Amino acid sequence: MPTPPKLEFNEGAISAPILSVTPASNANTPPSIIPQSTIDERAHFLPAIKANFHSFYETEKTITWLQAAKPKSTPLFKIALQLPDYLLPDSPQLIIHIKTSFPNDSLVYILGDTTYGSCCVDQVAADHLSSDAIVHYGRSCLTRNTRIPTFNVFGRLPIDVEDCVKQIIGLGLEQQQQQQQKLLVLYDVFYEHAIGELEERLKNDCDFVSVVAGMVTKSFENSTYDSEKANRGCCEGEGGEDYEVEREVEVEVEVERVSSVSAKVSHENIIGGLIIENIPPESSLENYNLIYIGPTTKTATTSNKQLLNILMRCCGTNGTKTQMIYDPTTSTLHNDAHSLCKRELQRRFYLTSKTKTASTIGIVVGTLGVTRFREVITRCRNLIASAGKKSYTFVVGKINVAKLANYAEIEAFVIVACPENSLLESRDFHVPVITPFELGVALGGREWDGFYSVEFGDFLAESSGSGSGSGSGSGGDGDGNGNDNEDDDDDDDEDDDAPVYSMVTGKYETKNKIINQQQNLNLEAYPGQGKLTQFDSAAGTFLKNREYQGLEANVGMTEVKAAVEGLDGIASDYS
Repeated sequence: MPTPPKLEFNEGAISAPILSVTPASNANTPPSIIPQSTIDERAHFLPAIKANFHSFYETEKTITWLQAAKPKSTPLFKIALQLPDYLLPDSPQLIIHIKTSFPNDSLVYILGDTTYGSCCVDQVAADHLSSDAIVHYGRSCLTRNTRIPTFNVFGRLPIDVEDCVKQIIGLGLEQQQQQQQKLLVLYDVFYEHAIGELEERLKNDCDFVSVVAGMVTKSFENSTYDSEKANRGCCEGEGGEDYEVEREVEVEVEVERVSSVSAKVSHENIIGGLIIENIPPESSLENYNLIYIGPTTKTATTSNKQLLNILMRCCGTNGTKTQMIYDPTTSTLHNDAHSLCKRELQRRFYLTSKTKTASTIGIVVGTLGVTRFREVITRCRNLIASAGKKSYTFVVGKINVAKLANYAEIEAFVIVACPENSLLESRDFHVPVITPFELGVALGGREWDGFYSVEFGDFLAESSGSGSGSGSGSGGDGDGNGNDNEDDDDDDDEDDDAPVYSMVTGKYETKNKIINQQQNLNLEAYPGQGKLTQFDSAAGTFLKNREYQGLEANVGMTEVKAAVEGLDGIASDYS
């Protein structure tokens, strides 16, 4: 009998060793079950991890934070570690290091496959395990978490700060020009460790009027978190009510280079997940030049959705004066960053234009942890209802083409997710998949004027400030000016039959409206006197018009027969 294989942890290995008891002489090399993209990402981070494992993973800071976050009344401290696939080979060493600091009263474990995306803190899985704290490793969308105490460890990639400052100085901004310029520094989270030094050097070596660097939230503390409440379930609170992520408590968060700030930050100060402070109210982004620190193209590490979100926000209306990118991987500075998002903006406009003629729109929930996501869903429903269209809400986990293709009656989808997962790259979806902000444009809430954002705060501010937003479609979210809403409704009634010019087809097309909600109807004056006489469903009508409607049950139409013994043995031998 062959000897069982011996398990050994290979520190820094790109992939786990393949365990087999088959003799080497008869063994064939099996195909790799690890995606090539994961192997490439691992290879990109491997030099930095090998150079200084504890520095890359900030192990000392993690232990210090865990000691402070440990509940005093908890007999067993449950610590959940969340790592992306390319960092999973280091999880055994991380567990051993943390367990050494909490030897007797802790349970340290790895969260499995994430519910939505690895950039988001998986609060759902952590709640199922009644976790007391979460340590999130790798790329983060920087969305705020107020349910379970969380610590972010981004990882540290090398950057030549001196070369970066030198290239910014030599870009072409002369001395007299620098004295009139303001600089906004945003960055990929993997270089967050060097931004403090970079900001200081820019202030000392350059003559910019102002240098403002974005800040990241390293940890979210929740002193009111109750593990007993978590044990009741991740979706229920007291009285069976929804366990709101956005609770009315002041959550103090630790921010690098700032002692503490409130988690309730104005939406105007968040770009690409980074908190923008120290910009006077009388100033605006239009007075600043953007310098982004991070890779410029799709690399092994990431497709860099953060960079795309930042450029689409800063290149349009109310954006920055200029946009520059310093790529630490190649030590090059690019001053034509706006060209990187031009094609994507054209695609987003195309999808938004196609959605204008959709009559049935699906709202896909792509997160259960991003702050205010329930409010965004409500606003989307109100926008769709006020436009006379039908909406359905779906929760399908990780979104892919096959899942959404099951809903053939849906003519467009709106995805409510974190900024990193809002812009889907796949072109295989059978209908447009847009963001809540684009929904507001498609339904006439605002014009496509060059301003673009994937932040929930920007969408909620826009929809609450417009008459066709949540105020006109729902009595509960009105703007308080009843007369204005009536005027808007009158205008909508006048334009019900007006065609819409489609930028996709180049023709005028009819608005596909299903319903036109009216408030305070006197149902007794209508036939049926308020009783249900007919029920119309957009999905039901679509199914009725389909040629194939699925398997037919034929209940009561098929003769009932007694069960008989069937064939057995090998199928090929059946006669």
